[in-house]
Amino acid sequence: MIEETGEFLSWALREGHGLPRIPRRRVDQGGFTELLRRPLAKAAVAHWWRRVLGQD
Repeated sequence: MIEETGEFLSWALREGHGLPRIPRRRVDQGGFTELLRRPLAKAAVAHWWRRVLGQD
């Protein structure tokens, strides 16, 4: 998981996307709402969890 996060942060900085904001609220309290509104965000999150859990 640390390696995956490091790769993501390196990509974000290299591509000029800046550092992502990390929400402090749970999803059911509005956390990640803005992030999940982006195109393909839910698919990217699902892919990330599959890799983290070794199911990909």
